[in-house]
Amino acid sequence: MVDLTGTWKGDDDSTTYIQQIAMGSSAKMLQWYSIKDSVFSNIFVGTFLTDVSSIQGNWVDAPPNGLGNQGTLELSYNPGEDIIFADAASENYGTTTWTRIG
Repeated sequence: MVDLTGTWKGDDDSTTYIQQIAMGSSAKMLQWYSIKDSVFSNIFVGTFLTDVSSIQGNWVDAPPNGLGNQGTLELSYNPGEDIIFADAASENYGTTTWTRIG
């Protein structure tokens, strides 16, 4: 079973803390808190379809560095490399790849 819970490093030097919650056999809820120093911080809530390694959800900027932005993200997970890739975003989202570091 794939579990994305953990700490991930973004290609923009951000740190993202992901929690995965079981919803069924092939669908998992993901939520994260992502932060980069005093540049930005945001929260994401979405669904991870483990059978196709697809993640979709919504993000919103959050304190302490909330910039007032929000949008949707479509992501894909590469289990062989333990990397998440941003495939599409409704708004400009700085991170495009996440690599698990813990």
